[in-house]
Order: sequence, then structure tokens, then C-alpha cells
Amino acid sequence: MIGLLTDQHEEIINRLGLVRRAAEESDIPLTQLLASELANLLNPHVVLEENGLFAALMSVDEFVEPLDKLTFEHRELDELVERLIDGDLLVVDKLD
Repeated sequence: MIGLLTDQHEEIINRLGLVRRAAEESDIPLTQLLASELANLLNPHVVLEENGLFAALMSVDEFVEPLDKLTFEHRELDELVERLIDGDLLVVDKLD
């Protein structure tokens, strides 16, 4: 699972680079398309991470707080990607 999640992280980071470049060029349609593709990568990744890895680690007290924080960050990422899809290019820095 760790290998798969790592591969997904790399793919997400690479897609985010494309999103950033499109946003920096003020290409709203391309940014929206790439942000939609990013969402399609993030959604299954988050489900796997939260329902797999995080769920397995939540029984260890020292991991509860950091995992709660990461779960919250996932929700923030979802919101920022949705704003990009809606054409708000200003959120790309927060997303990055």
C-alpha cells in the first residue's frame, strides 16, 4: 500500500505542476481541466489513504493527532481544487 500511495503522491504532485503552469499563464480553461484531472487523482487516493493506512494507524495514540490533521488537510485540498475548477486561479499557491 505504501508503494502505491507513494506513486500516487508523485502523480498528484506532477499534475499540480501542470495546474500551476496553466494558472500562471492565466489559462482558465486549461487550469479547470487540469484541476478536474487532479481531483480525479486525489479522490481515490484520499479514500485509500484514509480508509487504509490512516485507519490502520489510528489505533496508535501518537498517530491520532497528526492523522486528524492530515484528514483535515484533505478536506482543504478538496475545497481548493473545487475553487480551481470554478476558475479561481488565486488558490493555486495555497494548493501547492
